[in-house]
Amino acid sequence: MNIITKPVIAALVQVEKGVSIRNAMNRVRTEYTLTKDEEARIYYIVFNIIGKLNVIDLYINESSSYFSLKKLSFEKKALLRLITFIVKYAQVYRRCLCNIKKEFNAIFKKNEKFVFDEIVRNIESVTMEMLKRNKDEVSLLSLKYSTPTWIIRKLFSQWGENFSLDFLNSIQTVLPTYIRVNTLKSELKEIESVLTSFDICLLYTSDAADELDGVDLGGRRII
Repeated sequence: MNIITKPVIAALVQVEKGVSIRNAMNRVRTEYTLTKDEEARIYYIVFNIIGKLNVIDLYINESSSYFSLKKLSFEKKALLRLITFIVKYAQVYRRCLCNIKKEFNAIFKKNEKFVFDEIVRNIESVTMEMLKRNKDEVSLLSLKYSTPTWIIRKLFSQWGENFSLDFLNSIQTVLPTYIRVNTLKSELKEIESVLTSFDICLLYTSDAADELDGVDLGGRRII
């Protein structure tokens, strides 16, 4: 499975600068020549890295005492976050680390504090239990819900603990996604291939809309 490192880094840098993921992807699409499959993969990776950002950064900071993320350039932070995401959450991309290593050496210019294989090993060695050590309740909730501590504190102060926990639990719930394939632009098999490569379970149906579980697509629907 291929991964396009430079566009992923470019998108992460844009988001770090305050650009929305959608606008960042639009800029990357303009700058790089991407297939639909590549664009889908890049969006998936960027979206998930941003969603897990606070935990990913904790893994990075815990893995080494030689550097602080705050002092690194946007590009270097983006690359370390991509590596951590692959190592901790997306083993399917593991074999892509060889190509990422080339980009790593180019960006870090063989700095003795940043040895690729060593950084990967150190990140691998960090466990969730290590991240939880000496953490207060809010910090533990931050790890559990992949939500910054300041947001959790803000929720608690405004809405109380019970409502806030219900809210945090609700946003972790993955709702069913309904997709209608425009066969004038894409083939059903092409969409199937992209979705199944991410281990997305597909259910094919042509149920009518009056069953209240979706809209009538006039044919097959992918759920």
